[in-house]
Amino acid sequence: MQDDNAEVLLIGCPDLAGSIQQQFNLQVSVVYSIKAAIDAIDKTRFKFVLADLDDPALQLDLVKDKLSNIRDIDLGTTNPELFYCATISSMRVERKTKEVYGKNLIEKPITPEKLDNAFKQFTEES
Repeated sequence: MQDDNAEVLLIGCPDLAGSIQQQFNLQVSVVYSIKAAIDAIDKTRFKFVLADLDDPALQLDLVKDKLSNIRDIDLGTTNPELFYCATISSMRVERKTKEVYGKNLIEKPITPEKLDNAFKQFTEES
């Protein structure tokens, strides 16, 4: 479900669409492949991109590279904040995942509180 007016792009995690729409009053677009994600990023300026690390079919480095290219080219625009969600089975996995994907990791199961903690610094009015 590609929406050219969407503010949030979900890559492989459609179950979060309703929660994000309701909790943050943001329009959501859901895609299921890296090609669709890159096409969506080319067409729409999202506030947030949330990708599911547990989906083995997704090559998330391509999305990360695409977002980095946007940051390099479009200096005058707001670039989307990239978040990842994953199942963390041990402290070692959590540590390694955070090393690779940074501070924007949301551990599954995703709750409204976890979404709020992740998004609030980017949605609060200045």
